[in-house]
Amino acid sequence: INYPETYTLNRLFDQIVDYYYSYPMYGSLIENKTIEWYTYGEFGELVRALSAGFLKYGVKMGDLIGVLVENSTYFALAQWASAYMGGVIIPIDISYENDVVQQILTVFKCSSLICTSQTYPTIFQIYMANPTGKLSKIFLLCDENEKNHLQDDMGSPLDTQLGIPLFTLPQIIQEKPQNDNIQYPTILATSLCVLNVGAGRCGSLNPCCLTHSNLIAAAAGVPSCDYQFGRDVYLPTMPMSRVFER
Repeated sequence: INYPETYTLNRLFDQIVDYYYSYPMYGSLIENKTIEWYTYGEFGELVRALSAGFLKYGVKMGDLIGVLVENSTYFALAQWASAYMGGVIIPIDISYENDVVQQILTVFKCSSLICTSQTYPTIFQIYMANPTGKLSKIFLLCDENEKNHLQDDMGSPLDTQLGIPLFTLPQIIQEKPQNDNIQYPTILATSLCVLNVGAGRCGSLNPCCLTHSNLIAAAAGVPSCDYQFGRDVYLPTMPMSRVFER
């Protein structure tokens, strides 16, 4: 893989997925403590289908996308799909207090939010207490069973609870023939990709902007072992580096 000649994450992603197509990449722990593996090819298809779904439902290049997702395959999937279509990712630590999460969504004017069945209750609590900000759509990464369990726990249909359009994974995912017809925006090396936000001293928000070229430079160092993730600004995007590690 020639990192220096690949200027955007989506081009680099396609190159790596094609090269390692049948190799295992992400593993998920399932029943009986066994691991179900995604190959590079399978993960690549999911990322492309999800990014096509984001575009279908009105997410545009440069939109600020909050990612409130636990450390799981869903987190890497959310980050890669957002970066692939040119969105700007704002990873939100799930350990933050509700008021900090609300402050991040409001101050940075997130227009979309990606969450899971585990983190959706946090968003529900925040918006029931103080419905503010510019959030116009919620993408809930879960299957139908997870959605049904969550809906039973919440006591009412998820789609109508907050007055914000909510889309589940089966709705978002675009089939491959449709995906092939998607016109992706032109992304530049200097395009903003991640806005890492930390709740610093006294609760102030300290954003750090990372472009596609910033993240590719970090990725190039993963296989060569020349780059050390010494600065915490890269920590929220560490799941993305798993794609480069082979």
